[in-house]
Amino acid sequence: MTADKAYVAVDVTSGAAVWKEISFPTSATTLNITGIFYVNDSANSFMQTGITINGGTSDVEILAFKSDDVAHGMTAVVETDTFCEFRKAHATEGGLRVTPYATGNEGVLFLPRVTTENAPRSTAGRAPTRFDAQLKSGTTVGVMAANQNLFCISASGSTKFICDTDGDIHMDATSNINAWDEYDDVALIEAFRVLTAKPNFKQRFADQIDANAQILHKTGVITLNADGHHFVSFKGLMGLLMDAMRQLDGEVHLLKQEYAHALAARN
Repeated sequence: MTADKAYVAVDVTSGAAVWKEISFPTSATTLNITGIFYVNDSANSFMQTGITINGGTSDVEILAFKSDDVAHGMTAVVETDTFCEFRKAHATEGGLRVTPYATGNEGVLFLPRVTTENAPRSTAGRAPTRFDAQLKSGTTVGVMAANQNLFCISASGSTKFICDTDGDIHMDATSNINAWDEYDDVALIEAFRVLTAKPNFKQRFADQIDANAQILHKTGVITLNADGHHFVSFKGLMGLLMDAMRQLDGEVHLLKQEYAHALAARN
């Protein structure tokens, strides 16, 4: 320790030792560290400039962000002023777990800002936010096999939404299949089409749509918003379409029976 600064020897060659400053500033000054800054480690052959942190066998936080403005009260898992922490996803398997903490209703906000746009609907398509998964292949990585889970969204450990490597989307389909039995499902589908169309198209059917629009809202197919930007539940819409096919199939079956009876009576 010299002049309130700490150093570590990075080369102990006799008569030509090389010392590197490791002291942190005690006031609002700049800390300049060239090369790699190590915490509980001394080598990283894949890094040239950056920070390497080795958490050892610890499974708790390896990096935490705090703010004096935050006090979420979840003190059984983190300190109350911690608004985000990083740790291993699994004790022995690794992976990254990022856990934000907030006092409001928005825990994570992705806000990518780019200088160019991309429109192709192809395997080369790109977007401001992109998730890309790869599978270990020897000592490197490769492409995941067909029909494997690629991306999922869960609620407290229970998976609700999956996108697979075939480009297919799956969701927890648990629902009340009889939700629309008491309604005219074809009329509801027409109402759905009108509600999601342009204003001039809506005006032509406004009188006959209002009642069905409320049914769609009540049964969760559409969330009607005052600004006209209505949000659609794909699960609800698929359920409605299936129910409409069931109703139409029943009506066709009745018509076939009536026709068969009419033919029998004629003969």
